[in-house]
Amino acid sequence: MNNTLRASLHRVLNFWHWREQMIAMGLTIVIFTIMGPFSTFDMPFGIRLMYWALEIGIGWILVLICLTLFVRNPITDEWPVFARVGAAILAASLPIGLVVIQVEWIIRGNTLGPGIFIKVFFICALIGGVISLRIQSRLGITESISENSPPDFFKRLPYDVGTDLISLSMQDHYIEVTTAKGTELILMRLSDAIAELEGVAGVQIHRSHWVVKAAMRRTKREGGRLFLELIDGHQLPVSRTYAPSVKAALAG
Repeated sequence: MNNTLRASLHRVLNFWHWREQMIAMGLTIVIFTIMGPFSTFDMPFGIRLMYWALEIGIGWILVLICLTLFVRNPITDEWPVFARVGAAILAASLPIGLVVIQVEWIIRGNTLGPGIFIKVFFICALIGGVISLRIQSRLGITESISENSPPDFFKRLPYDVGTDLISLSMQDHYIEVTTAKGTELILMRLSDAIAELEGVAGVQIHRSHWVVKAAMRRTKREGGRLFLELIDGHQLPVSRTYAPSVKAALAG
């Protein structure tokens, strides 16, 4: 796998919080196995677990793929979030329906009719809703950026990283740019980057970190040090020099 493909895959996995997705998927499988909906409760526990692991596991992956195609697609960038998620769920329903038909036939020997797509849509909507709730804070956070004259800084970013800026952090001679769609390293000084972002509502929280005001969630102390939690779940240190500015930004 070349470096470009690896970086793109990393950005996609990071955007979807893939570790949390796996945990959520596992919990959903366990809940469905215990509850036994859609007349599956009478099945032996082991068979029931395999049944839901196949249907929800494959369904989860297919919904993620469809959400990626609609949420991270330049053609649908202007669509409302609910429209992109809804289109992804509808697109995922057909292949997931085919999976369900096969699983039903293999495990229970049932031949399903068109009504199965009601069940499929329910599963897709559940999975899509859980995923969308987790990434909702990463969509549409660029209200602080003027659409008429975006800063020149964004010309430095590759298209697939987007312009939904969250934070800038110094990494040796580079800046790690974090957006709602991933991260990118740029060779420049933090002070120069901040200057290029004039007009974007942001706050410097440390000599090595700058964040968009709309991406700030809350502060917390760990081991006597102050940290700022961002909407993507990351925590960045806040120095004493910039602590008053951070508190004022959160209060305002």
